Amino acid sequence: MKIFCNGCSFTYGADLENIDDRYSSFLSDDVTNIGRGGQCNDLIVDRAINWLENNECDFVVIQFTMNTRFSMWRSGKWISIRPGKALDKITKFYYDKIYTNELGIRNLWKNVYAMENYLESRKIPYLFWKIGRANNTYSQYRKLCKNKDMLMGDDFWEIDNPDMWTYGEHPTTKGHQVIANKLKEYIYK
Repeated sequence: MKIFCNGCSFTYGADLENIDDRYSSFLSDDVTNIGRGGQCNDLIVDRAINWLENNECDFVVIQFTMNTRFSMWRSGKWISIRPGKALDKITKFYYDKIYTNELGIRNLWKNVYAMENYLESRKIPYLFWKIGRANNTYSQYRKLCKNKDMLMGDDFWEIDNPDMWTYGEHPTTKGHQVIANKLKEYIYK
């Protein structure tokens, strides 16, 4: 089965010594993974659709990321922005004056809704999952989604187990195997 995966640093395999130890490598012998560290939900969806418009696959796995990340048009391209220590003036202004948790939640569910409608229009089977919590959030778009109760990473990994995490941020090889095993339960059922 040819599987396509996209997401943020979890899908990319950040902090792994061997990139072949990321969860997507354990899903199938034929996997394309275009995950990128720091990627926001807007760009996860944009890049997935762009790839799918030009390539074929049998199944899609999309890992959605934190609600606080957004896209911004800069220097002729879309980039991901996120809150952090070293923010430039525009990004700092955005998070100080514009961003709210409600805006982040709305943006997540708009992206989930767009991605599931795109995949269903193309008749491509898919599985969505997300790092962090999202199933307890309200949005008018969530009500429209078939994946309103999507799989949450917190539901299948041991958050306090140091064998699962590199530097407390990203899954270890063992963590990626746990993710892959859980995802395979849904992909191959």
